[in-house]
Parts: sequence; C-alpha cells; structure tokens
Amino acid sequence: MKKKIYLLFIYIEKDLTLSVGSLGKILLKNGIYVYIGSGGKNVYKRIERHFKMRKRVRWHIDYITTTKQPFMAWIIEGGDVSEVSIANILMDRYFYIPGFGASDSILNSHLFFLNSMEEVIMLKSYLSALGYQIIIINKTYDPHKLN
Repeated sequence: MKKKIYLLFIYIEKDLTLSVGSLGKILLKNGIYVYIGSGGKNVYKRIERHFKMRKRVRWHIDYITTTKQPFMAWIIEGGDVSEVSIANILMDRYFYIPGFGASDSILNSHLFFLNSMEEVIMLKSYLSALGYQIIIINKTYDPHKLN
C-alpha cells in the first residue's frame, strides 16, 4: 500500500523553547507550524495519536504535541504525493526548523513555520491547484466515523 502523507497544524500563541531529543533546544516563535508525516492504512490512527497530548514521546513532533495540541490535520492524496514532494514545496516558501523530524529522512526538515491562517489557506489553494486532494481533519474528529 502506498504511504499516505499528512500535514499536522499547531498554533504557538507565544514563543516557546523546547528541548527536542538530539536536536537540543529549539525556539518556536509565535505562529502556525506545519509538520509533514506519513502513514499507510493506519494514517487516521497516526493523526489521532498526534491529537492526544498524553503519550509516550517517540518522535520529534511528540515534544511539541505533548505541550501544544494540533488544531487540524490534512491528508494529502493524488499524483506523485510524497513527503519529499510536499516538503520541497514548503521549503521553497517557508522557514523551517533544521533537522526536525528528519533523522530517518533525506529532507532538511519536517517542520515549517507559517505566519498566519492566510498562509494556510494559500497553501491549501496551491496544493489543490497542483492536483492534490486534501482531506481536512479537525481536532474534534471521531476516527470511527472516517474510512
């Protein structure tokens, strides 16, 4: 089965410094962060796990999501979708945290900074224009009602 790509959106309302495993301390400025991840047929369970704040810290993103709950996720499908293709789009447009989530990846980062919801809306429009289909999941979703 082809991996499904998801984007996780987290709002940081005031600057936050976190210790993130081997990366050490990172500063997250006020704004919206988008994390790129992947999962197969269990992508909904992966997203559900990210929405839970109480969990064992396993990945870099867990250092953030145990402190700040994501407010939304997108599952991206269609065409040549991959973590690399989506990350390249984001890297060309947004600031990123070097090395974040990339210990098992060829990418420079899996975490990107967006200044506002307007940039989120523009990103959705851009990805849609490239032919990607986006399934939007809000943090209050019931995973048992999804496919």
